[in-house]
Amino acid sequence: MSASSAIRSIRKNWSGVMAYSLALANPQRFAAVAVLSSWLPTELVSQLTIGEAVHSLPTLVQHGSQDSVIEVARARDSVERLRELRVPLTYREYDMGHEITPGSLSELSAWLEETVMEAGG
Repeated sequence: MSASSAIRSIRKNWSGVMAYSLALANPQRFAAVAVLSSWLPTELVSQLTIGEAVHSLPTLVQHGSQDSVIEVARARDSVERLRELRVPLTYREYDMGHEITPGSLSELSAWLEETVMEAGG
């Protein structure tokens, strides 16, 4: 699989709530999901039909501990909800605000390489 194909098959954007919604409801459509500086609302989880396929959906959550737009506590709560759903999860918290830093971008790239490219997703 080419890098561009892999990236197209991954839902990664700042509309994290939508990314969660699409990926949790249709995990078979995605090689992985990366959610940056967002959260997973409790109400959303209860409205989705979430099957066992989410147990095979590699998920990366990145959030800034200094985020003034979406408090880090919301990301941490989201991580707990994802763990309850048994989603394979990598959580990274950075000393940053609501942004992407060179360090977080580097870790995102490495995670994509390891999770999607090497796995043949």
